[in-house]
Amino acid sequence: MERLSEFLNAMLLDEFSREVPKGSLMAYKALDNPLRLSQFSTGIRELIGHTLSTLAADDEVKASSWFVVETPDGRPTRRQRVKFGIQVGMTDAAVAALQVDTAEIDV
Repeated sequence: MERLSEFLNAMLLDEFSREVPKGSLMAYKALDNPLRLSQFSTGIRELIGHTLSTLAADDEVKASSWFVVETPDGRPTRRQRVKFGIQVGMTDAAVAALQVDTAEIDV
């Protein structure tokens, strides 16, 4: 477990990202807490959202040729951020030529 923890810490982007799993695991280990699984999952979801927002910033996603506004506030959706993480600056046609199917992204 210690090796896994060290590996994950090396992969995480910033101090906030390293603290979220610690807090989430503390909640998970609190056996007397009836909400422990909910609090664990919320923390991990927050980590994923933070990571996506960091790696796929609004302006970068919006600058992609495939971006279309799908939200009332015009911000990229979670699915669009994942797509950006896969494609970065490539067009849909370039990714299709590599035989990567982004239509299957289910976020």
